[in-house]
Amino acid sequence: MPAATEDWVDSQEVSEALEKRLGPVTLGKVLRASRTRLELTQKEMAERLGLKIPNLSALEHDKRFVSVKKARNFAGPLGLPES
Repeated sequence: MPAATEDWVDSQEVSEALEKRLGPVTLGKVLRASRTRLELTQKEMAERLGLKIPNLSALEHDKRFVSVKKARNFAGPLGLPES
């Protein structure tokens, strides 16, 4: 049986609260947080994603961007959902 309605949280409210506190969620932040969670060096992470270290660094610092398709390809090696 599902929890009572008051136990459910609107995902939009959560997203807005997180963005207000942490700033916008970017691919760079997700990559860096994933690398930290997996305890990988930039070299190890770059190899896992098929990138060169300078490109990974640029992505982590939001100085370079990739297509949505490429970003989705990162999900599997990082243990993240593709959507």
